[in-house]
Amino acid sequence: GQMYLSGKGTEINLPEAEKWLGLSAAEGNPFAIYQIATLSENGTFQERSVEDLYSLYQTALQGFQNIYDSQPNSVLSYRIGQMYLSGKGTEINLPEAEKWLGLSAAEGNFFAAYKVATLSEDGTFQKRPAENLYSLYQTALQGFQNIYGESQNKGQPDSTLSYRIGQMYLSGKGTEINLPEAEKWLGLSAAEG
Repeated sequence: GQMYLSGKGTEINLPEAEKWLGLSAAEGNPFAIYQIATLSENGTFQERSVEDLYSLYQTALQGFQNIYDSQPNSVLSYRIGQMYLSGKGTEINLPEAEKWLGLSAAEGNFFAAYKVATLSEDGTFQKRPAENLYSLYQTALQGFQNIYGESQNKGQPDSTLSYRIGQMYLSGKGTEINLPEAEKWLGLSAAEG
């Protein structure tokens, strides 16, 4: 299903991708279930009712939590946290979102570190001391720069990431305010569109 979806070894073929991902979902694969829900919701796959999408996301969420119990990892805890944050397959549950995103950040996921810091700073999550926020942002900034470097080496720079890095230098998130660095990163983002 993934190969038909991305055109690996074949032409992109959405009906075939949906068919194979559907078979995987029917076998209980929460990753396939989640992807079907997401791609249906954004219009790539066949349209599904709100109730069907909720049910798919709910099944995926339960599956992710079961996998995490035996094989914890930061990507999975991040996804679970995002689902609680946005109400995918569950009611929006900020304490659960904070718990799962916090686990992911503690496991080294810099996207989660950034999310926890920003949501703590804006009052959505519990307030954290300034040193804790700085540390979370610092982790995120270092991770974003590493990922940006990797994407640039592949010839696929990420303008959203360079924008975020520039904003962090501009506002002193995880670093001292550094206007030349902010200008450099924002300039890269602008040049990338």
